[in-house]
Amino acid sequence: THCIARIRRTRATMAVFIIALDFFGAVHRRLGDSGRDQILRGVGLRLGERIRDADTVARLEGGEFVIVCEDIDQSWSLAAIPERVIGCFADPFVVDGREHFIRASVGVAVGGSGAVPETLLGYARADLDHSRGHDAGHPSVSDDERQQVESLRNARHALRQATGADQLSLVYQ
Repeated sequence: THCIARIRRTRATMAVFIIALDFFGAVHRRLGDSGRDQILRGVGLRLGERIRDADTVARLEGGEFVIVCEDIDQSWSLAAIPERVIGCFADPFVVDGREHFIRASVGVAVGGSGAVPETLLGYARADLDHSRGHDAGHPSVSDDERQQVESLRNARHALRQATGADQLSLVYQ
């Protein structure tokens, strides 16, 4: 919400990335609470090292993290950030002297000054689910698909407003 307020003033574009650790439940069962916490701290530190100072990384829940990037250059950031994120998992995480390789999938959503936080998170989660079903780790929702979702959302919103304002009329032919 704070990021959206800031980009409203600058007319910039922002991106929200959701990073989900694949098979994290199995990792938790294998390593226990202490090992799980070590992995999560390690992931958070690695993600923090790969983003700009102005960006934000936070843990959402379980094995999910979010990165909020303000004022992005779509041609560079949207391609570079997922690659940097996936690069976090190239090296193993060491827990109790043993190496553990963790995989992750990434979903992305882009918004401007009219963005709604819950909507952006929903789009990023949908992209995450889509990427898990295809090429794991890489955002995969096309611009056309994203525009279709946005168009449908706008049409629903306009219909709700028109219905509430009694702006619709029925005509028989």
